[in-house]
Amino acid sequence: MEKKIKRTVCLLGCAFVMFWLIAGVIIFLGEIDVLTVGLYAADERMAYMLESICILLTAACIPLPLKLFNVALKRFMDKQTFPKALESYTLFSILRLAILFIPVYFGFVIYYLVLTKTGMFCAMIGLVASLFCVPDTNRLRKELYITAGDE
Repeated sequence: MEKKIKRTVCLLGCAFVMFWLIAGVIIFLGEIDVLTVGLYAADERMAYMLESICILLTAACIPLPLKLFNVALKRFMDKQTFPKALESYTLFSILRLAILFIPVYFGFVIYYLVLTKTGMFCAMIGLVASLFCVPDTNRLRKELYITAGDE
């Protein structure tokens, strides 16, 4: 059981690192002008529309995965056996990071397309929200109600 827990935490740690690395790659590509920089900077209507979409995506995609994970934890994982609960925990954790990546990706892309700070702020909010998803063995044990005597 301990081996499965460590493997799960390692997998989730890799997913978390990839989340941040991909965000860094997007920034790097934007800074070296691989991404189309300033394409809609002069078009105020398009800039407004893209910024509005970015803000709405951020407002929807930040609380949604955090709350859905909590609901999934209580409804699905509590009723399953340990191996199945661990598998579900992994799936929902990766899904939570994927949903959190939506405003990060669109925020950085819109930042480079429009050249205003709104997209960057939305992306930063997504990155900060991902810090609530840092994988840890103690956290996994607490969320799945695993005590030292269960081993």
